[in-house]
Amino acid sequence: MGAGPLLCGPRDMPRIPSPARRSYKSTGKSTGRIVRMSFRARSGSMPALRCAATAESWSLINPLSFEICRAGRLAEIIDDLARLRIAIFRDWPYLYDGADPVYERRYLEVYLRSPHAAAIVARDDGGRIVGASTCLPLADEAAPMRAPFEVRGQDLRRFFYFGESVLLPACRGRGAGVRFFALREEAARAAGADFAVFCAVHRPPDHPARPAGWVPLDGFWARRGYARLPGLSCTYPWKEVGTGHEVPHRLDFWGRALGAVPLPEQLLEDR
Repeated sequence: MGAGPLLCGPRDMPRIPSPARRSYKSTGKSTGRIVRMSFRARSGSMPALRCAATAESWSLINPLSFEICRAGRLAEIIDDLARLRIAIFRDWPYLYDGADPVYERRYLEVYLRSPHAAAIVARDDGGRIVGASTCLPLADEAAPMRAPFEVRGQDLRRFFYFGESVLLPACRGRGAGVRFFALREEAARAAGADFAVFCAVHRPPDHPARPAGWVPLDGFWARRGYARLPGLSCTYPWKEVGTGHEVPHRLDFWGRALGAVPLPEQLLEDR
């Protein structure tokens, strides 16, 4: 194993090979933010296995709780959603220079007007809202998001649009992304939607603000069952950091079927 303890999460815990009989014993010791646990097998020839994990990486330590906040309660969390958007979307890849809560609230009113809109709210163990993820019927979204589907003759009532997903950096790595998708899909199915779609900002590989080593979320989305919808994009403006004015941005669509009915062929054709 090496001289030092292995840093890992719950799914990475070392497994003692069968057929050895096992006895797992926690030392119960904790130093600072590190939890140390020992695992010993009742086999004289087998070395003790040790594991240490940072508290931030374990969902059982300082866990997040999630709830679906539906249309009637969305007004209660709009200000928190605006606060999170301003803080998080300033970073790459969105580079959103937002600082006006009034503008944010006006932008988010689309969720208050939609009877089937929902937000997945993440709270820390103190009850503070640390993340949120939104969704609503595509028919209730803004015109730029609807247009690519309308020109392809799609019935918008069959689609649910997944909006922003925002989570404070200190709370990442605890499975929130998976929960955000799963609970939005639950809300979409409950509203009778056949398909879920969302869009992501397109940035060229040589963009000067691109952080070194940045990895896009394409792989994560693909593991959730989503695929890039070729040729399906829209344009949406926002004030970009360092420009001082609104800039049009290209957003590329992704989607998946929520049941047995496959995505329409017209959305899979690269026009």
